[in-house]
Amino acid sequence: SISNLYRTTNANMNEGIILVDADDASITVSWPQIGKSSSSNATKYALQYRPSTSDTDNGKDSGGSLLYTSLSAEMTSTTARKRNLTGAGHGFWFRVSVATKKKTHVDRSSMEYVGHACRRPFTVLTMMEQSKRMKAPVAKIDRSAASATTNSYVA
Repeated sequence: SISNLYRTTNANMNEGIILVDADDASITVSWPQIGKSSSSNATKYALQYRPSTSDTDNGKDSGGSLLYTSLSAEMTSTTARKRNLTGAGHGFWFRVSVATKKKTHVDRSSMEYVGHACRRPFTVLTMMEQSKRMKAPVAKIDRSAASATTNSYVA
């Protein structure tokens, strides 16, 4: 349900990846800063994901059929959106680590990755849940309304 989906945002972000948003085809995640960035070089992150296989799937990489797919090893942001996900109501696991020059893909040890803070997979919405989502608000500017601040309008 939608309430279960968004309950993951209550997890302590310092403990791992949190769900920021989900719709019927995408999931947006965020994670705490990992490693140390310098003023000349931003930290690059390696982000991976895989579908959840069962109710008992704990997100660990077994080295067999549960291999993660690399989304990027060049990310400098701590937020990402994975689009084109299929399987409404199905779960997906994400993990992130600091990318290095030597190892930036699926050959890294699963112990070097940060996983979900909530220890549950994130799910895309079903069509029913998607239909109940609140539409994005639309602001209309009333240009006739005066504002005390220059270059500002009253909405």
